[in-house]
Parts: sequence; structure tokens; C-alpha cells
Amino acid sequence: MVPARQVRRGRRAHQRRAPAVRVEDHRDGEVLPRVRLRLVTAAEQVLEHALAREPSLGGTRLICIDGPSGSGKSTLAREVARLTESATVHTDDLCPGWDGVPELPGILAALLAPLASGESGRHPRYDWILGHLVEDLVVPALPVVLLEGVGAGACRLAPVTTTLVWVDADVSVRKERALTRDGDTFRDHWDPWAAAEQTYFEAEQVRARADLVITT
Repeated sequence: MVPARQVRRGRRAHQRRAPAVRVEDHRDGEVLPRVRLRLVTAAEQVLEHALAREPSLGGTRLICIDGPSGSGKSTLAREVARLTESATVHTDDLCPGWDGVPELPGILAALLAPLASGESGRHPRYDWILGHLVEDLVVPALPVVLLEGVGAGACRLAPVTTTLVWVDADVSVRKERALTRDGDTFRDHWDPWAAAEQTYFEAEQVRARADLVITT
């Protein structure tokens, strides 16, 4: 969610190791805990869940991956993307600054709306280094679109969401990951950002509405 994350995303794309995870399948109101040894197997379950449902956004299946900072959302999205033809949208590319979380549901809804008619969606990307909007982020209407990051589980997107995934981890683990990833850039923002996330999660009841819950 910070400038360093945009710089390091390409480097992280080459990483292969993944932590042990716990997956809970909430289909039909039943919780089916499954212990997974590697995150890629959780990715397989996410894709399986989505492919078992009809497309929810025109001809697109929209997989939304939400959860707090440092939980492993982008890692999961990357593993799912390796399994199928897809496009990935990171919500931190659209969030307009540290106070922008409340604006995300509207921004994401506008970005995704054209996909319902088979058209590409577009919205200006937010540059965290420059501190303002820049060129458009374009999302093609592919068979699968992965929406990853805070805001992906907003109620406003529920009608067009095929599979909603909640990813979480112990707060100490998440903080260590986030600060290792983003360094001092994020350190001063951790507490206010965590508070903004929590306000959003509680208002939108993201975890309670999730189809799959993954603990990393």
C-alpha cells in the first residue's frame, strides 16, 4: 500500500516459497477446515470455487481477495493468476492516499462496470510517490479477474463477485511482513492504516460474507 510496495511488486513476483495456510470453505453455510501445506494449493481451491460458479460480471468470473495488510493477499492472487488466463487488479493502485479507503468501493465499482458488457474497465492509477493520479489502469474483460487488496470485499461489489476470499494472519506476523516489505515508509503509517482497515472491515462485514477464509 506504500510506494515501496509498487517498486517491489515485480521482485516479489519471482518468489516461490509460500507459508503453511489454513483454508475454510464456507459454501452452503458449512465450514470445512482444510490444512494446506503450500499457498499454491489454497490458490487451486480458490480457482476451483470460482469455476464452479457462473460468471458474475458479463463473461468474467470476479475473484475478490480482501484482508488486512501483510496477510498474504497479493501472494495468493499471484498464485491464482498462474493457474488461469486472468487479469489482476491491486486496489492499492487505485486507493487515493492514506485516507482513501472510504473511496475505494465507488472507485472499484466504476472500474469494473464496463466488464459487464465485455468492455475493458479503466480508472486513473494513484501514484504513491508523486501523490496524485496518473495514467489509466486498464482491466480487460478476461475470463477471470482477480481483485486484490483492501476494498475488494466491499458490499457494493457483492452482486458482481463470483468468489470472495478473506486472508488473515496473526497481527505480529502481518506487521513484520509489512515492515519487511515496505520498510520505514510504512512504519509511521501502520497504526492509522490498520485503524482505517478495521473500520472498513467492520462496516462491510467482509470476513463474515467470505466464501473462503484463509489463514497464513
